[in-house]
Amino acid sequence: MSIARYLALLVLAVLLVACNSGASATATPDVNDNPPAATASDGDETPAATATPDDDDKGEGVGAGDLADMRDQLAPPNSTRVSNTEVPNGLAASYNSTSSVEELSSYYENRFGELSLTVVSTSEISGGISWLLSDGDLNNFGGTVSLFPFEETTQVSIGLGAAAD
Repeated sequence: MSIARYLALLVLAVLLVACNSGASATATPDVNDNPPAATASDGDETPAATATPDDDDKGEGVGAGDLADMRDQLAPPNSTRVSNTEVPNGLAASYNSTSSVEELSSYYENRFGELSLTVVSTSEISGGISWLLSDGDLNNFGGTVSLFPFEETTQVSIGLGAAAD
């Protein structure tokens, strides 16, 4: 993967961290009392993830059409999805989980292996942790998973992107 793609993924990770480091976002109506435009889905409950890819899928990488499936497979246990935004060849989702950062860190370290994802780098700051991920060949897929403690919950941000089909 070129340095430009790594930088783009890093910028995406920083933006996700910045957008989700405070309380969950709320929308306010405009000055004419019109409701805000819906651009994301909210409030989906997520049970503990149990899906694993078929053996035939391992090592083939992730295409743009598979991002929503990958997001669902990376959804944290004991959580509620608070936002989901999809764009061509990318998506970002945020969750609030009742599991601790330590519990989720252990969960994700196992989950990445189950999904044949390569951890390109790991960063720890202010009690949180963030992983930069790849499908292994550094050409088709990249993403981030970030965990941050907030009050009595853990905020989880997932950002995924794929090369154009």
